[in-house]
Order: sequence, then C-alpha cells, then structure tokens
Amino acid sequence: MLEPGNWVELPDGTVTRYEASEAAKQGAKFIARAIKDGLINKDWLSLKRDSAQGPESDDFAAGKYGIAPTSIPDVFNQKLMSVNPNGKLRFFRH
Repeated sequence: MLEPGNWVELPDGTVTRYEASEAAKQGAKFIARAIKDGLINKDWLSLKRDSAQGPESDDFAAGKYGIAPTSIPDVFNQKLMSVNPNGKLRFFRH
C-alpha cells in the first residue's frame, strides 16, 4: 500500500509520487486506525513478511489481531482453520 517509487495521476491531470497522494494519506490513516483498534500487530513493520510459520501466524490464528501482511497467506489460512473452522479470510493487495 505504501510502496515508494509508484506514480499516480491526480484528477487534475498532474502526476505525483504515490506517497504524496490522497490515496497514500488515506492508506496511512487506515493503517493507523487498524493498529489503534488492535486489528494489526503493533509491531507489524518489524515482522518478517515471509515468516508465516512463526509467531505472527500463530497470533493471527489465535485472534490477537485481524490484519497480517504476508506473501504466504495459505499458512495463515491453515492455522486459522485449525483454530476456527468457521473462520473467514479476505485478501487484499496493496
């Protein structure tokens, strides 16, 4: 969502870096609110994205938080289903 180096065209036709766009500001507000509400692990920036086998996915499956950045969603899904067979995941890309 907040990857540097992306360019966007604004409604007025000008081009700017994504980080300076309204979409980036809204994305940052969403993440801040999700952290405040306990939906995202407050240490998410220091977690290894591809270490889904570790405590990150265990905490997610246990319901300690509800949004997890990962490139290996299957592990999160499997762990969630082992704890809560009725659990549902939604995936979104940044």
